[in-house]
Amino acid sequence: MDHIVVTSRRRGAGPEDIALSREGLGRRVVARCQNIQTAMRAVAASDLVLTIADNFARRENTWFDNQIVAAPFDTPRVDAFLYWHANSDVDPANRWLRDMIRRGVADQGIAPEAPDPVDHAPVISRSPRP
Repeated sequence: MDHIVVTSRRRGAGPEDIALSREGLGRRVVARCQNIQTAMRAVAASDLVLTIADNFARRENTWFDNQIVAAPFDTPRVDAFLYWHANSDVDPANRWLRDMIRRGVADQGIAPEAPDPVDHAPVISRSPRP
C-alpha cells in the first residue's frame, strides 16, 4: 500500500513511522501534503492510505466516503505547544487568539481546555520572560 502523509516537513519520519519502526514495520510514503482535506481528497480519488488521528478522520470524512480503520498498533501521543513572545502576554488581540486556539483544541477533544497562563498556573508552554 502506498501512503500519503500530512506534514509541513519535506522529508523525514513522522510519529506514525516511528511507531511502525518500533514494531519492525515500515511504509512507503509516495505523497506529502500540508492539509488534511487535501490528503482526504487524494485518498478518495486513489488507493492511497492516510494515517491521521481518529477525531480528525471522522470529522473530515463527512465530505468524503473514505473507509476509516483503526491502526494496527498503539499510536504515540503527539504534544503541541503554543508559543508567543512575552511582550504579547497582555495584548488583547493576542490573548483572544490564544483563547480561540485553546477552545478549538478543547472542542476537538485533543486537549483539555486550559486557562491563559498569564492569569493562572502555567499549562501551555511559552517563551520565558527575560
